[in-house]
Amino acid sequence: MSYEENNINWQELFGSSDEEEEEEEEIKAEAAPLQRGFETFCSNQHPAQPIVTFDAIPGLRLVRHALCHEEQMTLVYALLDNHFFSNGSNQAMLFGDLPNYIHWLESWVLNKYPGLFDEPILNKKKPLFDQAILNLYQKGDGIASHVDLLR
Repeated sequence: MSYEENNINWQELFGSSDEEEEEEEEIKAEAAPLQRGFETFCSNQHPAQPIVTFDAIPGLRLVRHALCHEEQMTLVYALLDNHFFSNGSNQAMLFGDLPNYIHWLESWVLNKYPGLFDEPILNKKKPLFDQAILNLYQKGDGIASHVDLLR
């Protein structure tokens, strides 16, 4: 199977395994003691990244490295502190009102990436995020081919 199957450049979308190894090394090098909380740590120092679109998948928008390392770790610690993945499961689904340790992402997205969502979506969808699928991947894990269920 090639990366260009279905006119989708999968390597452009997901990156290469070499990039993942480089990112892991960067994260290890940047690791520092982190406070736990819901606030973001580096929004002022971490500039907004470009929004990437894909002609082959209308509506798909990707922001690589949107959250800085500290913001990512804040989410990870909050999920662990609230016992997600503690029963051996590697997935959790949340519907309805999201907890504060996830809900802050809505205002963060709207402030940092105001053009990410079209106006009709912003006017119709309140709250903007009312679902979350949380996946825990170990090194070497991936996601199997599947179709998401419509709700």
